[in-house]
Formats: sequence, C-alpha cells, structure tokens
Amino acid sequence: MRKASRVLVLTLIAAVLLSNVAFAKTKIVQWSFPMLENEMEVLWKPFIEKFNEIYPDIEVQVEILPWAGRDERMLTAVVSGNPPDVVYLNEFFLQTFASRGALEPLNAYISEEVLLSRFPETLLSTGKVGDNYYLAPMLTGVLGNVYHREVLEKAGWDINNLPETWDEFLEFAAHIKKWADENGEQVWPIAYSASMETTLNMSWFPILWQAGGDIVTEDGKKAAFNSPEGIAAMQFVKTLADNGYIPESLITSGRGDDYFLDGRVAMIFGVDAAGIAGMRERDPEFDSYAVVGPILKGKERVTYTTLGAWAIFKNANNAEAAAKWIEFLTSPEINVEYNKKTGYMSPIIGAPKLFADDPLLGVLEEQVIYGRGGMTISQERRVMDVLKRAQQAIILGEASIEDALRSAEQEVNFILR
Repeated sequence: MRKASRVLVLTLIAAVLLSNVAFAKTKIVQWSFPMLENEMEVLWKPFIEKFNEIYPDIEVQVEILPWAGRDERMLTAVVSGNPPDVVYLNEFFLQTFASRGALEPLNAYISEEVLLSRFPETLLSTGKVGDNYYLAPMLTGVLGNVYHREVLEKAGWDINNLPETWDEFLEFAAHIKKWADENGEQVWPIAYSASMETTLNMSWFPILWQAGGDIVTEDGKKAAFNSPEGIAAMQFVKTLADNGYIPESLITSGRGDDYFLDGRVAMIFGVDAAGIAGMRERDPEFDSYAVVGPILKGKERVTYTTLGAWAIFKNANNAEAAAKWIEFLTSPEINVEYNKKTGYMSPIIGAPKLFADDPLLGVLEEQVIYGRGGMTISQERRVMDVLKRAQQAIILGEASIEDALRSAEQEVNFILR
C-alpha cells in the first residue's frame, strides 16, 4: 500500500512538472523608440495579440524608450551583457554593433530565400556584413525636393517644368534670384542647410551620390570622397552659396522649413515624410502651395533613403523566438499596417502604395526607387562631423575645395585605420 502511494505521489509530481513545462513561455524583450502617441495601445498590444494566436508559447515584452541617448543606452546594454532580444536599429548603427560581434545573423534563423523574396536586395544589402544579413527592414522614407507653388508663380516659372538635373536647377535658381533682385523680394532659390546640426544624409551626401561619388570605400576602410566626383559635389554646393541662392543663415544655423513656410525660398532640399508632416502641422494650408519635384540628377539620379529595421542581439534569451517575432513584424500584412499608422513607407516587395491618394507623400513613395542608405561604418558620426566642417569651410571661403577635401580625407583615414 505504501509503495502504491509513493508511485501515485511521484506520478502526480511528474504530471505537475509536465504541466508546467507545457505552459512555460519563452519571453523575449524588444526595445523600440516612439513613433506615435499612445503607441503601446495603437500598435504593440494588437500586434502581440495576433502574434500569440500563432505562437502562444512566446511572450513578447515591448519597451518604448526615448530617442535621446539611444546609442549610449544600447551600447551600455551590450557591454553589460544584458541587451534586449530584439531592437529597432537604423542602418548607420549596423557596424557599431556588428563590429563588436553583438548581433545575430538573421539568415541563421530566417532563410535567405525568404529574406530576398520579402525585401528589395538594395535595401537588404544595407544590413549585410560579409555573407550575413543583420537587419530586417521595417520602414523606409525617401528624401525629396519640395517647391513653393506661389513663389514660382510670382517669379514666372512653370510649376509643371521643374528641374530634373543639376544644370536645369542652376538655370531655375538663376531665374528666381534675378526675379527677386529685380522686384526687391527677400526670396532665395533654395533652402539648403549646411549647419553642423544638419545630418549630411539630408544635405551633401545625396549630392555626392548624384555626382557619382561615395563617402567611403566599399570595405569601409578608407575615405572615397576626395575624388573628381567629390570635388564636383562640393563645387555644386559652393556655386549655390557663392551666387546667393542659399540664405546665409542656413550655412551655419537655422531651419529651412521656416523659410519655406514663410514663402522666402522657392525650394527646400531634402524633405522626408516626417518633414512634410511637420510643415502640414504648422500650416494647414501647406498642401495648397507645396509641390514635390523630381529627384535631381548629376551623373546619377539618387537620393537618401532612411531605413528602420529589426535586429537580434547576440545574447538574446531565445534567438529563434526573436526571429519568429521579426518574421511576423515584417510580414506584408503587419508591415503595411505598421507603416500606415506611423506614416512611413513599406519596404516590402509588392506592398500596396500607402499614400497613392496623397498629393505629396504619394510622389515621395514613387521616388523610393531612387533611394540608397547611408554609411554603415562604426565611426559614421565622426566621419560625418569631419565632412560637415569641410563643407562649412568651403562655403565660407576658409579653404579651397581641394584643400578641405584633402585634409578631411587624411582625418577620416585616421579615424578608419
């Protein structure tokens, strides 16, 4: 009898243990950064509920952290050995973490065939190091050029004949400047910011790429901008400044959107969907006079495309579960819903046009095909600061183009050594 009781007790214990195992959940933590008001309720709770219908054994905890200090926060988590499982990264953070061996290759958990069938190779390759893909694109946004219809009408320029090339833009700028000078108008042809606060992704880098140049070599080990193409790109910007086509204040400070909203510039260079949303919020009549024009072409027609993506940190609690969550988030249905709500554009192949009915964002969405990502080197910020200083020195006449680029090349090569 006593033996039978012991067997019964052991059987009950085993049943309880098996029950606990059956109901145990794998927990993953995701770090995101705010895109919306009330984002947890609007986005993440519904997404997690849908995910758990497919994977009830995976618990997802989303933490929305401030944008300010995000790079320091992520680096601290990596160094301390306690990072989240999934994190939102822009392409310029890739080498910061990949060079430390801090990221899991996505293609170890999601087949390369699936990745390439879901995303354009040009975008996917932005998150590639060696033979591995580390970034799963979630959103994209392209920089465009926005023209002021009312200024152009006053100046006698046909709004249906906007510049397509650098040469055509210089003709346009000369026309606007001549009209403004002759009529005593405080209007400039272009709002182009060369301040130290403005990222070069939204200013000089697209011009460099349009010239056919690049920032660094393909392996990211040397500067590539001190080239005939780099000189041509700086000469284009210097011509704009020397001819008085840019408001002087924008060379060192100031906001281009202030000039545009006040009708003091004919065009604002480098505007994305967020920039349009901000100007629409400031002026309800914005759409009545704003027109998105063509991406300019030097040798190439190209612009900057921002990339927001998901990555898995190396010390993930469960990389396989994290990959399932990322695969879910980048599925066409969920990705399109995310981008509809956040106002960005879907990077998914074959995704429906989200802004076809929007007179401004619809044009930007069509121009995504001309986009490319920025630098993915670990010293991206330092390299950019060197080139910001070089651009200002050139525009202000403190150094020749050749001397400034040569000096910047030496400094960047030292940084990348």
